[in-house]
Amino acid sequence: EDEDFPDGEGDIAAVSSDTDSTMSGEEEFTIPRVVIAFGSETGTAEAAAGRLARALRLCKPIVSSLNKVAGLDIIKQRKATHLIVLCSTFGKGQPPSNATTFFQTKIPDGILNNTKVAVLCLGSSMYPDFCQAGKTVNKLLASAGAQMMAPATTADEAVDSAGTIVQWLKLMKTLVLPDSLEAAIEARMGVANEPLKYKVKWQFGNTKTKSERYVWPVDKSSLCLMNEELLVGGDITKRSTRRIGFEVPHGTSYITGDHLAVNPLNSMELVYRFAACFASEFRAAAASQGVEKAKTK
Repeated sequence: EDEDFPDGEGDIAAVSSDTDSTMSGEEEFTIPRVVIAFGSETGTAEAAAGRLARALRLCKPIVSSLNKVAGLDIIKQRKATHLIVLCSTFGKGQPPSNATTFFQTKIPDGILNNTKVAVLCLGSSMYPDFCQAGKTVNKLLASAGAQMMAPATTADEAVDSAGTIVQWLKLMKTLVLPDSLEAAIEARMGVANEPLKYKVKWQFGNTKTKSERYVWPVDKSSLCLMNEELLVGGDITKRSTRRIGFEVPHGTSYITGDHLAVNPLNSMELVYRFAACFASEFRAAAASQGVEKAKTK
């Protein structure tokens, strides 16, 4: 079954059809063959790639880390019409770990002559090599003959990267899958375009019962030692960049780029009640991630 979001680090997560891209009938049209590649150290670029893949789900895009598409042989193999890259910058202008192989692998001249390309560069202007990795990717693709759909866009974490990412994703959706083409594909495939509507009615029982706040085990928690705002003089109501320091548990280590989890403090009873309201949606989301049997309490 086709998937539209990465299943594990850097795995190719969807396979587009090489035989059904052109559909005949009263109105003939071609379904774009899209490859979405990301270079992500903390997950921002990868998450944005997943959001774009869902927006372009009718195209059954291939989603992969840049390392997995090094050399861009996949462009010829899948006869891709579009290549969309999202790449963050790590350290001193370096690419993320799941993009280093891409940077070290030669891209054949002219391999992108018939491919439309766009690049989103993620980074922070607080560092001197702002978005350097993404800008380098853009130059490499342009030198390989890419037909640039739009100039390389930079998303600055120190200003409002989230807003830039949202606008860029909307632009990509419009350029690759305009509303007219999307409607034609949906009509041919018989896809319902009416949005689902929900009406939740909470059933309250014994109002005297108070849910206990869940307490995470000590061995799975870390004490916060520092939490300070870095954007001095900025409007932190719209954008905030913070330095957070924490006590590393005995026997473990942490380096920049490692993933952390923020655990909820809601009572588990409330979480279960909410999840039960959207059980079918959670199962569908889990299935799209390659989870065969998803259970919701």
